[in-house]
Parts: sequence; structure tokens; C-alpha cells
Amino acid sequence: MISVILPVFNSVKYILASVNSILNQSFSDFELIIIDDGSTDGSYEILTSISDPRIRLVRNEKNIGLVDSLNLGLQLAKGVYIARMDHDDISLPLRLEKQFRFLSSNSNIGVLGTGYQLIDQLGRRGHVYQQPSSHEEIAWAMSFLCPIAHPTVMFRSSIIWNEPAYLKLASYAEDYELWERLSLKYNFANLPEPLLLLRKHERNMTNIWSKEGFDIASTISKRRVEKALGRSVSYQNISCLYSQGRLNRDRALACSVLIIELLKVYRNENIHVSTNVLCDAAKRILLMGLRSRNVWTVMLCLAKSLRITTKFIKPLVLNAYIRLSGNGIIKIIG
Repeated sequence: MISVILPVFNSVKYILASVNSILNQSFSDFELIIIDDGSTDGSYEILTSISDPRIRLVRNEKNIGLVDSLNLGLQLAKGVYIARMDHDDISLPLRLEKQFRFLSSNSNIGVLGTGYQLIDQLGRRGHVYQQPSSHEEIAWAMSFLCPIAHPTVMFRSSIIWNEPAYLKLASYAEDYELWERLSLKYNFANLPEPLLLLRKHERNMTNIWSKEGFDIASTISKRRVEKALGRSVSYQNISCLYSQGRLNRDRALACSVLIIELLKVYRNENIHVSTNVLCDAAKRILLMGLRSRNVWTVMLCLAKSLRITTKFIKPLVLNAYIRLSGNGIIKIIG
């Protein structure tokens, strides 16, 4: 059985569609644990009107926040697998079935995400995002960003039996902190297919791009990078690895060197380094140069990125350089 954990707080516009997208899944052997975190906008009344024996509705007496609500859901869960769902997103009908089948057939995978497609407040579909698919690519990307979209995830409940679950001190990046810890012990994967419609609107975008969230995510990245390199790394360099905006020449070069150091460690730990990892590292180095907007620095970073790649990847890097510099794209590619 799968336990789907769905925290809710003041989502009257979207909650019914979100719940129905789970109830209408092709895979039916699940419990839907809904934690209403003290909603005041009518969300709870909508939830009480839905009749389905698979729903376990719990209401917090007062608002305790997302992290504590998630941990309450984990405590209540009875399933072999845990799936996450957000109160404003929509799971496509085959999501649970495809994730269940993959985990059942791949006992070495502990955590599984999927691709996703953005939708707006009116449900209009936008860009499709594919996350790194293999554990190798996910482990590499984990130093720079969270490569598992939280509301797409399904994981084995057994992997958190002896682990602290979501940590309150990591609020706004609680998923990134948990995956970073678990990725050192268990294999991860992402299904490339978009199996979730992820809604973007003013309320959730405010949380995602808050300074507090950015600072916490940078701290998690710093922890992972320092663990890999065995030395301290400045917070400024870490935050520049996935922030947007212009860098001075020295910072751009320092960050490019940091990426090369991480790749060397990664190569020492892995017999085979995939084309995708090499290409991602090269693009990140190249983008450091482009963000400096200094011709000499751009050329130096381009040379560095080409030096770490194989003859098969060099054309991809050069094409990326032409495309990025031509379009004026000065941001990290995730």
C-alpha cells in the first residue's frame, strides 16, 4: 500500500482538484492522509464533504507549519511507500501506478521523483521539466540544487525508520535537506515523464524565492560540498553556484575552480562518469564566465569547460556557449 501525505493550509481554490487527482489514480491501493493545518478559508469544510474510505483527514488545532504537518503525516502512515502531494498541484492519473511499478522492480532505489509540468492559477500548462534521471546524475546535481521535485516524490517508508525526518530548522528547504542526507545512504532516481502538474502562483512563489529559503538551501549545499572536498568553502562562493545575476571576475573564476574540484572528487569516487554529468559540469563552468560579462573571463571559463570534457561532448559545450551568449542568458541551468 501507498500512503499519500497531503498537507493543506488555506487552499480553497485548488484543494478539491488536488484531492480528486489522487482519488482518480489508476492505482487504487493507497491511503490519502490529509493534514489540515488550521485552514480558515473554507478548505477544511470542502475536505469534510468528500466521501472516500481511503481518506484519513486530520485537523491540527492550530497552525503548526508545513514541516510539523509532514512529520505528523509520516507518523500516521501505514504504507510500504510514502508519496507526497501538495494542496495546489495535480497528479496525473498514472503517477502512483508508474512510481509503484518502478520501485517494485528496482529494489536498489530508495527515493523516486518524476518530471513535472508547470501550470498557472487557471490551470494553463507551461514548461515541462525533466530532472536528472540516474542516481549518479542526481548525486552530482545535489551539490548545486535540489534535483528531486518534492510533490513528485515517492520513497520507501523503511528508509526513514531510523532517520530524523523533516527538520524544522530547514524550513523552506526541508525536502532538500532530507534528500541530501538520504542520498548518502540510498540510491535515487527520477522518471523523466512529467507525472505532476505543479502550480505556480503568488503565494507559493513568495516562499520559494524568500531570502530565508535561499540562505537555508545555500547552507545545505555548503554542507555537501565541504563534505565532498574535505575542507571549508566560503558561503559567498556556494551561494553564487546557483544564484542568478552578475559576478565579478574573481568570484566567477573561484566558482569555476570549485566546480572542477568537485568533478575531480566525483571522478575518483566513480569508475564511470556519465556524459550528462560532464556536460552539466562544463555548462556550469561556462555560465560562471558568462555571468561575469568579462570577455577574458568568459574565454578562460570556456577553455576550462572544454578541458574537462571528452571529444564527444566538446561540440555540445560549444553549441551551449553560442546559444547562451547569443541569447544573453546569464543564469544557472538546473
